[in-house]
Amino acid sequence: MQGRKGMRYISLVLLIAFFFAAAADSPALAGDRKDRDRPDSKALCYIGMPWLFGGTCGCSDGDGAAEALNRSIEAFMDTGVLSTSEIEFELESAELKSGSQGLLDKIGAVLSNWPEAEVEIAGHTDDSGSEEFNQKLSEERAESVRAYLLENFQKLEEDNLKTVGHGEKYPEASNDTAEGRRHNRRVEFRILNLDDLRQ
Repeated sequence: MQGRKGMRYISLVLLIAFFFAAAADSPALAGDRKDRDRPDSKALCYIGMPWLFGGTCGCSDGDGAAEALNRSIEAFMDTGVLSTSEIEFELESAELKSGSQGLLDKIGAVLSNWPEAEVEIAGHTDDSGSEEFNQKLSEERAESVRAYLLENFQKLEEDNLKTVGHGEKYPEASNDTAEGRRHNRRVEFRILNLDDLRQ
């Protein structure tokens, strides 16, 4: 009897593992490819039964990053600066990826509370491609962000949103790694009249 119970338990664990492995590889259930390619596969995390024992395999890392980004957005009007690599574009293009809209909507909502804020939107790239190409791309990406904000947030004033492109000139991480290049492909928002707003 003990042997049968043990086999049933193992079968149940394997069945659960199979189900969540399939879910982790399903676009409908697991979200976009970036999430499914995490080294700590969601399938392995679910096998650890996080619904009983809390997160395992670092599954909460994504949530922690999201919380840190949300705190940065909330502090934007206090610090006057917000830098993020979470605003993503199509490869070698200024077209925004649809997944970036949620973050831009949060930033737009904050800026809508301060429509008199003069904001510089700066685009940065990694060093892939020529310097001339990257300079132009960074300018176009900054313009794309500006256009999205103006189109979706009517309180924002066109003259108060300025853009600049820095190309590959100011890396914040090594361009020798994929993660470093991703970090360097960023958009920075800087409030130019922060002292006036504080008065």
